Parts: sequence; structure tokens; C-alpha cells
Amino acid sequence: MVAILLYLLGRCDRYCEPFAGGGSVGLSLRRRWRSPLCHFNDVDLAVHDFWLMLRDFAPDLHRRIRDVWREFDSFEEAIEFFKTMRPILRGPRLDHMERAVAFYICNRIGYSGITSQDCGTTGRSAPRRINDGLIDTLPYWSSVIQDFEISNRDYRLVVPARNTVLFFDPPYEDEDDRRDRRLYLNGWQRADILNLADYLIELDRRGNRWVTTLMTSSSTELLLIDKLRTASNAIRYGKLPVQHSIVHRAAEELLIWNFEA
Repeated sequence: MVAILLYLLGRCDRYCEPFAGGGSVGLSLRRRWRSPLCHFNDVDLAVHDFWLMLRDFAPDLHRRIRDVWREFDSFEEAIEFFKTMRPILRGPRLDHMERAVAFYICNRIGYSGITSQDCGTTGRSAPRRINDGLIDTLPYWSSVIQDFEISNRDYRLVVPARNTVLFFDPPYEDEDDRRDRRLYLNGWQRADILNLADYLIELDRRGNRWVTTLMTSSSTELLLIDKLRTASNAIRYGKLPVQHSIVHRAAEELLIWNFEA
């Protein structure tokens, strides 16, 4: 998917991800073209603190994550860490560095917040998600994001310059009943996705190029596309088949952009 998204986004002077999350697209874009001014934003305090600590305090972050990870004698202990940290991850008990360390480990233990019950953390998938080798790449990624702007705002408060290209990877539409087990707490409802459409329409009117991926119900998807296409003739969309290998299921992501490609 990243290759397709980079093709659509193209070379740009300014780039922004209002839902930074794991930042795979922004990191890949910066590695391909060194020139863009990049902005990672995420309303989730844990996501924000991870990127901020990675940018500004990478040696300390790297050491602390490595030390905590090496204290686990088994993946069962790692799962207990997940269960302990998840309820307090965004609260006042943790400082910025503690939150960044806990978030990274919890994120890598589970896939999109799904714990061992669903994705086999104690099985073969776990070493692929977190190990010493992956942890030791953190200083490199810090070097990639040294001049990134990093913010912690509602995406609707991100007001990009007119020549900024944006990529949106918002939360999935919330249709499951596993809220007590996942890392990311706030799944979206249909109204949230339609509010995103309003923001995308405003960006289109401002002349910003944007691309978004979404996973929604069929009914929400139809409403979203209809709303966007009513406002602009430039809207293009398609479906990308993706294989979520860790959760062992195929899926489709809706891909929408507002320019000729």
C-alpha cells in the first residue's frame, strides 16, 4: 500500500499526517525525498509522546525500551505489561518518556491493539512485532524525523499551508465489542467519518491535495463518497485489497484522493 500511496502523493514541499499513528507513509516519503517539510499530528497523547520522545530524546528512549523489553522472561509477562499499562497509558501517572516507552512496547505486543487472544502474541508472530533488532532501529528513525513538526491536536485544528499535501489514515469505523482489550481506545462512528468528509471538502476548496484510506461499512462508504463527490468533481476513489497477515484475514481499504493521478 505504501508504494501506491507514495505514487499518488508524489514529490511535495510540505507533507502532513493529521492521524500520524505508526507514520509508515510519512517515514517512507521522507526516506524517498529528503526535501519535504513534514508534520505528524495525533490527538492520541500516547502516539504524540512517542514521536516527540523519539525525535528529541532517542538515546534515552532506546535504552529504556530495550531495558524494559529484556526484563520480560516470557511473552506472558509482556501480556501482563500490556494489561497493566493500557488503563493508565494516557493518564497523569506517566510522564512523557514513560508513556512513550509503554506505548511502543504495548503497540508492538499487540497488532492494532489486539492482544494475544486474537493474534497469537505468544506464537510465531510476536518476534516479528518486537525484538532487539527492531528496538535497535529506533535511533535511525530518530534521525529521519529530526526536523518534523509534531503536534497533539484534533485533526480539524490542523490548518496546513496551501501547498501542503496530506495523507489521512483515520480510525476504523467501530463495529466490534473489544473496547476493553485494544490499545487504541476511540473507534469512530459514522458521524465521525462524515465529519472527516467536511474537513476534506474544505481542504479541497483551499487547493490542498490529499489522499485518505478508510475501512468502513458499505453503507457508510456510500454516504461518504456521495458527500465528497457532490462537493467536488475532482474526487477519485478505489479499493485496495490488503492481507492483514497477523490477524489472518483479507480486507479491503477504501482509497480516496482529490486530484488527477
